[in-house]
Amino acid sequence: MTLKDDNFDSLSKLDNHIDSFTASLETGILLDATSNITQAQATNAYKLLQNVNLLLERQQSYNTDSNKDVKVDEKITNRVTVAFQDFNYGFTLVDEKIYAVKRKNENENENDIDSNNIDNNNSDN
Repeated sequence: MTLKDDNFDSLSKLDNHIDSFTASLETGILLDATSNITQAQATNAYKLLQNVNLLLERQQSYNTDSNKDVKVDEKITNRVTVAFQDFNYGFTLVDEKIYAVKRKNENENENDIDSNNIDNNNSDN
């Protein structure tokens, strides 16, 4: 029997909730999920967060190299939102886990991004 994860349970209570999951921050392995989530989606989210982290590290390195007097915030980003036309994904890193929630956008016309969602990405990249 696994321990109850109150953080995961609270995701389904968010307004406009569609799906949610938790995955290992170290491996991307799916730990808990609503019924429509697959391991491929968790893997895609894991890879996305790795790429975001790499971009932030490069930006931090660039800022440090080009502005020796600028103090760079050394905190690790722990939240990422990816918005699409009809919905958005919110990712939060807590206690070595990725918490992810897919939510319907309140005002679908507000975002003008025309893109495939993370569900359709190839997890082999």
